[in-house]
Amino acid sequence: MDKKTGKILPQKDGTVVIEIKGVDVYDPTTGQVRANSTDDIACWFVDTNYNGESFFVRHAYFTGADKPYEKLKNALRAE
Repeated sequence: MDKKTGKILPQKDGTVVIEIKGVDVYDPTTGQVRANSTDDIACWFVDTNYNGESFFVRHAYFTGADKPYEKLKNALRAE
């Protein structure tokens, strides 16, 4: 990611580099947006063919190198 512009940078090998610095979460019950750190991200999704209207998950990434589903389980409050 270009730190000056915030754009995702394509690489010469056809891949892209994305740096996640945090996440803003909208709470519809209060109408407020709160900023969270990357520690609060359980997973994130990429649509490589986004058309501006419809988002389809084409890649799903789960955080937590040694236990990638632990944060997701906690976020979903699953057993």
